[in-house]
Amino acid sequence: MTLLPRAACLAAVLCSGALATPVSIGDPSFEVNSGAGASNQLGPGGYHYNLGPEWLETNGPGNGNGFEEYITGFAADGTDHLGMQLGHDVWQDLGVTYQPNTRYTLTVATGHRTGSTNPGNQSQYLLADGSGAIHATGVFDASTQPAQTFADAPALVFDTPNSPSAVGQTIRILLQARGAGRSHFDHIRLEATSLVPAGGATVELQAATSVTTTTATLNGGITDIGNAAPAVTAFWGTTNGGIDPGAWQHSADLPGFHSGAFSIAVNGLAAGTPYYFTFRATNGSGSSWPQAAESFETLPLPPVVANLAASGIAATSASAGA
Repeated sequence: MTLLPRAACLAAVLCSGALATPVSIGDPSFEVNSGAGASNQLGPGGYHYNLGPEWLETNGPGNGNGFEEYITGFAADGTDHLGMQLGHDVWQDLGVTYQPNTRYTLTVATGHRTGSTNPGNQSQYLLADGSGAIHATGVFDASTQPAQTFADAPALVFDTPNSPSAVGQTIRILLQARGAGRSHFDHIRLEATSLVPAGGATVELQAATSVTTTTATLNGGITDIGNAAPAVTAFWGTTNGGIDPGAWQHSADLPGFHSGAFSIAVNGLAAGTPYYFTFRATNGSGSSWPQAAESFETLPLPPVVANLAASGIAATSASAGA
């Protein structure tokens, strides 16, 4: 059976020549867990409930809601695939941790099995960590692809600057059967790509200073110029846009090129409001970002006092109002 590819180039940064490194996954095509972990022992029409030791599942091993199956021609890689009953979870902790300034791209093949994969199917594939925190979720209705085929679902992309708490945590791949009917997975792949291009500059953030009710000074610095001193763009707003320039409310280019500390004064801010900011450094090798945005809060407006007419006026006393 030919795999029907759907994934395309997701963004210009993925096509800029940055080297994607495969992340090792145990038994990514569900081929080697038959019996006591021996090589594939299933024949056509065979199945078993042993997903370990690489893959774990809800309610423990061998519970019957997750199974490896050999249906002739119904696989994306090898002969076997993973089948899951509705509501079931299967996951693997990879033994490596999320790295700073890194893009992770998870690609999975989903299957449409006649009579088992129903309209409204939600074959879910997630990037989580060993603590159980979920950092990115992909969902695909496998019933929309031709019956008795596997195909790549849209690739799931997770940039660690968008969730800095993930850095240093163990990478977990989580598969879920949701929506309607069974879900079927095969050919699980994960790649890591540095968001700092070779020869790119390294940029860091420093705390905002001179914060008032409506103004602040945003600070940062270049710790390594890479191949050349970069141009710097500041981004700020009331929401954290991560490394997506279009997701920030405001931006401004700093004049010249930079090889050390820099700052920019911004105004027109709202009083008593949290703000986020970051900088992008760009030289001939590409653009790079800090690992995480900084934040600050503008000062609140001072209280306003209004005088009211005096009351209770007598010969020697009165009550002043305010």
